[in-house]
Amino acid sequence: MAMACVEIVHELDKRLRLRLLSNADDFTQTEVALRQLPGVVSVRANRACASLTLAYNGQPEVRDCILETARRTPLMAADVWRPPPAVNAKRVTLAA
Repeated sequence: MAMACVEIVHELDKRLRLRLLSNADDFTQTEVALRQLPGVVSVRANRACASLTLAYNGQPEVRDCILETARRTPLMAADVWRPPPAVNAKRVTLAA
């Protein structure tokens, strides 16, 4: 099984923002798995950006566990992946 592509987008002492390349089911499974880790305070998903923002207790071993759990998501083939529909939506200007 291929490992997921995980990018740290932003990091503070007790906060990580990760970008994942995975399909919707894998994204959801990763989100659920991360919520259950000891030391993780909260997980916020932004599907349009394919990112998860996590607050955790700041312990290095918890950070390592978060990254390892995120990497265990099966990698979706790049030629199959498509951005969520909201990203492809056309902007419509309404007349006043």
